[in-house]
Amino acid sequence: MFSMPCLLYYSRFDRLSDNYYSITLILFAIVSLMISVHEWVQFDVIRKKRDLYEDKKKKYSRMVLNMWDWRNAKDNFEGRQQIGQIRVNLKVTLDEERIMQVINKRTNLEKSKLFIRRTTTQIINAFILLIGWGGIITLSLYDKIIQAKLKTTSLSQVSSFVPSIGLSVINQLVPMVSKKITEYEAWDFQDQLVKQQVWRIYLAKIMNLAIFVLINSEMAAGTTWFWDFPLLEFNTDATTKFDCREDFFASNIFKQVLTEFILKIVVTTAVAFVKKTLAVVRRKPQWKAEYELSQEIVWLLYFQAMIWVAQLFFPFCAIIAPVMLFFLFKYCALALRKFSDRPQKSSNSSSTGFYIMIFLNMTLVLIAGLIVAFMSLEMNHSSWVSDSNNLCGPFGDGTQAKTSLQQMIFKYTGIQYLYLVLSNYPMLWALGLVLLTAMLLRRSRAAKLKEYIERKDVEYETRIDELQKSIVKLEKKIERQKEQQQQQEQQLIM
Repeated sequence: MFSMPCLLYYSRFDRLSDNYYSITLILFAIVSLMISVHEWVQFDVIRKKRDLYEDKKKKYSRMVLNMWDWRNAKDNFEGRQQIGQIRVNLKVTLDEERIMQVINKRTNLEKSKLFIRRTTTQIINAFILLIGWGGIITLSLYDKIIQAKLKTTSLSQVSSFVPSIGLSVINQLVPMVSKKITEYEAWDFQDQLVKQQVWRIYLAKIMNLAIFVLINSEMAAGTTWFWDFPLLEFNTDATTKFDCREDFFASNIFKQVLTEFILKIVVTTAVAFVKKTLAVVRRKPQWKAEYELSQEIVWLLYFQAMIWVAQLFFPFCAIIAPVMLFFLFKYCALALRKFSDRPQKSSNSSSTGFYIMIFLNMTLVLIAGLIVAFMSLEMNHSSWVSDSNNLCGPFGDGTQAKTSLQQMIFKYTGIQYLYLVLSNYPMLWALGLVLLTAMLLRRSRAAKLKEYIERKDVEYETRIDELQKSIVKLEKKIERQKEQQQQQEQQLIM
């Protein structure tokens, strides 16, 4: 049976920590959004710089004249890496030109067939998402029944992980099927395919996590939001010894984090081992699969979102998570080198990083919304042990987390008015965040455009100076030629 040390539980925070707890969550949301927006702007600067300085009509000349970095000439590893990169860039450029020729030759009938195919597959993809969400709800409804049956078998030690494992399996199967469907849609360019896969897999995983969080939040609040009965009942089994519903929520979400962490390593290693074994048996030299960019991107966003959610009721996750992420980084770097091969198709598009940052910011906005909901949620502190009002964290029974914070803020008139505006008009600060992001993006683009214009001005001035010097040289040459001609004419007359 999985259990966390009692000192890590949310319920071990006393009532004197209420304001510190609330302020920490609010600062986390604000600082995280600011950092994420800053990184988004930096990605946009890189994209804008590439769009401005790269002449798309002179692709091959740029590639040939700038292909070699002489700083790497004496480094065999760096030199080999650069040779491979040059080969890939040339291949991608040729493929993109060939694809453009195919697109230009398409008939209206072929375009109609392609539109129907993509529309049909999107409907199928939506149906698969609904099946996945239904599976998560079913696991929550029959959680106790499944655990009771497993406890009578040899799997009793992992019976509490049934919902977590079920959610992880659904998160593996749904993106896998969605990826195959997207490949069938026959997108022309690789960056288009990656973007289509990213938003669909992201929608599947984040919605699965949202349903999981909503079901557990309903249990923590001790109320019913969807039906006349709760989808997940507070576990009153004496072996769990949960004093509070919040601790049960914390246990469920952290078990999900651990499950995803372990399955990521185990499944990736097992798949690579099986493929290597089959390749040896069949005597095939190539066994590495192509690196799945879209799935890795979305999994990382999903895993990070789970960690952020866990911090609500399991604050010490902020200490454990960096260790997990560091180990995960080392493992993923190893798996990338040893278990994965370079994708056969790639793209020279510079918008992929910018596109990914959109989803990271969306995730942070959702987490910020969850924190706001947490601050307004009245928790039910009834326990199967006793009346544990004094043992259920920094906030009292039936009270909102923002209550004590409001009492502190209302002592200061200026801060009180600002708080009332922000709390009563959430769309106002949401719109302000959107406008701030748009302003920063436009300012960075304007700064990069100004830099580009200034460099072009210097370049044009240099060219003008060179042309003027050339004109002066030509004028002197013409004058010398005239003088020589006059001298020749005088000699002929004499």
